Amino acid sequence: MHALRAAPFYLTYDTLIRAKVLARNERGWSDASAPNSAGATIQVEPSAVNAPTRGSDTGPFQIEVIWSSLVTPDDGNSPILSYHLQYDNATNANTWLDVIGLSPDSLLTDVIVSNYMVPGNWY
Repeated sequence: MHALRAAPFYLTYDTLIRAKVLARNERGWSDASAPNSAGATIQVEPSAVNAPTRGSDTGPFQIEVIWSSLVTPDDGNSPILSYHLQYDNATNANTWLDVIGLSPDSLLTDVIVSNYMVPGNWY
């Protein structure tokens, strides 16, 4: 379905797609199958999560990161399976470290980051 969202088709969310199939062997092509009766609809990825905020448990050696969970339609009309949190390790957005959600999945929306924190640095 992802390919149908790109050029040359540009189909949008919930566009109904019906399909039929032909087979070929060394003697030629078959007749086409009957089209599928229900079709399928184009699915989309979730929208970007709103910018996270700093929680009240932030202190000299830790940062509490909070964000809002995605709900329909921002979830792409499909349940969210994981949020992947990364943080900039005080490198002006040159180095990003994984915190949660890449593997294993995580549905947390409130995380305290304390690894490699140095008081006075921007993260």
